[in-house]
Amino acid sequence: MSIDDIVIAVPPDADALETVAQLRWRLRGVAVEVYILPHLAQGEDVVLPVEMFGPLPLVVVQRRPLSHAQALCKRLLDLAFGLILLVLLLPVLVAVAVAVKLDSPGPILFRQPRLGFNDRPFTVLKFRSMHASASDLMASRQTSRRDPRVTRVGRWLRKLSLDELPQLFNVLSGDMSLVGPRPHAPHTRAGGRLLKDAMAEYVIRHQVKPGITGWAQVNGARGELVTMDDLRRRVTFDLEYIQKWSVWLDIRIISMTVLREVFSKHAF
Repeated sequence: MSIDDIVIAVPPDADALETVAQLRWRLRGVAVEVYILPHLAQGEDVVLPVEMFGPLPLVVVQRRPLSHAQALCKRLLDLAFGLILLVLLLPVLVAVAVAVKLDSPGPILFRQPRLGFNDRPFTVLKFRSMHASASDLMASRQTSRRDPRVTRVGRWLRKLSLDELPQLFNVLSGDMSLVGPRPHAPHTRAGGRLLKDAMAEYVIRHQVKPGITGWAQVNGARGELVTMDDLRRRVTFDLEYIQKWSVWLDIRIISMTVLREVFSKHAF
């Protein structure tokens, strides 16, 4: 079910303002328009825009970061560039698939649950870079440098970011975008805490589709999340991307990915 708008309408009693505050906090990671009735507005909310819903005035307290028109433009860009890249990279995809199969026993592709747009789970596709018996489906342990679980071919795939190429199929299916915040597995941690618990702003990243590459990645914020500073830097870039999104920014990031990220010293 797709939800476009949410209206918070609770009885004007003593607990109404606290209820509204809690609901708004819980909705911060959802890409929908959120409205409240005027009598529930207080503080800075009283100067927020008001829209009419039939005969009722509603205060706009949250807007989706991309309008329907902008989301459509981004989707068309994904389809156009995604199809072109898939055709151009088809020989590479075939060669990598053969190399993975010959290097170690197990499936060619690694399928892992990730959290995407509006915090919905989806299955991300990657070339398998670890020994099949050591694959960590729920990412309870992040991959580190010189990780013994990584195969010989897998080490090169990670270094050149070739293990990410099957995500082009995730883009074409609509689960991902070419550019956006990188999706994480549900059990990923930073500083010993789940990401959504470690940093309150983290879930705002889910207001747009996750991407194969992103503003954080081309600025060097990639690799293993070890400390809170790692997470904070990653999220800061992701939120900056969401706030400044444009078609040209996506094209710029795609270009920068080819020039910078593929050869980044942070890849492993």
